[in-house]
Amino acid sequence: MRMNRNQLVVLWCAIALIAAMCLYVPWIQPDSVKMMRNVDWGTDADCGYGLIFHLNGGQRIDAARLGIQCGLVTLIAAALIFTFRDPVKRP
Repeated sequence: MRMNRNQLVVLWCAIALIAAMCLYVPWIQPDSVKMMRNVDWGTDADCGYGLIFHLNGGQRIDAARLGIQCGLVTLIAAALIFTFRDPVKRP
């Protein structure tokens, strides 16, 4: 299947957006560090977003939130690529 110009633009925008999301990731503070600070058990503290290269002590990447974000971008890109396909030519 050959992609037209609109489909290629959507594809490359989705790739760039996913790459940016994987470089600027969401962080959480795990329970083990929060126990010392008298915070409620069973919840992870949201620490916002930051570059993947700047690791702070005790924080980890929120993989669930990052996965949902990348999945939504992939789903929207797939829908747009399907929408922008060339019409079928029938004889």
